[in-house]
Amino acid sequence: DVDEQGAPMYTVLDSSVFEVCLETQGRGGMWTPLSLPGCDAETGVCAQTMSLDLVTPYVTSPLVASDVPGHYSASIDIPDKYAVFKYNLDIDVPGLSRLRWQEPVAVRPAKRDHLPAHPLGSGVPIVCYALTVALACLVPVVVVCAKRDTEREKETTDKKND
Repeated sequence: DVDEQGAPMYTVLDSSVFEVCLETQGRGGMWTPLSLPGCDAETGVCAQTMSLDLVTPYVTSPLVASDVPGHYSASIDIPDKYAVFKYNLDIDVPGLSRLRWQEPVAVRPAKRDHLPAHPLGSGVPIVCYALTVALACLVPVVVVCAKRDTEREKETTDKKND
């Protein structure tokens, strides 16, 4: 049994937490929490993984057991890519049916309201670079022109003195 509340919209580089409650049906029809084999008793990290994938990138994270029996979670950082990803859960426990579950997850661009209100904002380094390049080109031209002007003045004063 997978508790589906619907996947929310995420923006790039968000952090998402996937939670699942796994139960198995016994002979009397009673549902009991499923303990996944291969879980570390100290850390709760299981061998089974949860993935968030597109063709590329493909992000996986191990399921982590919580204090409540049968409850597991995985924390995944959303990649910096706008697309529709899929949460994929594929659990194969020997002696039980294989559990496969997929949920689409939409990832959209980051909101623009976090950008600075200054008109140049993050463009200040670019503007400074452009001004520096312009000055670097203009300074030699001004020096050469000034040198020519002083040479011409010398020539005219020399001609007047002769």
